[in-house]
Amino acid sequence: MQIPEISLYVAIINQALKDALGLSGDPHYNFQTKAQAQAWFNRDNEDLITICDIMDIEPLSLIRLYKKFQVKKKLYSERFIISRTY
Repeated sequence: MQIPEISLYVAIINQALKDALGLSGDPHYNFQTKAQAQAWFNRDNEDLITICDIMDIEPLSLIRLYKKFQVKKKLYSERFIISRTY
């Protein structure tokens, strides 16, 4: 059984990841949105800590996941640019 609140928190984390990584499909997305989302993945962010506590997730593991996605996205982007130059 899925608790509605958990679905909401998963959606919040998912959107924050998309926004922070520049993958948002929102037509109103801008650099300020990205900066706010990136700042959200901070171990001192009380909203992040609260959501992680409710979902029984270690905040630092979520932050590490975000940073891992950042690196993967950067590597993918660099490879894509290099492959397009040929």
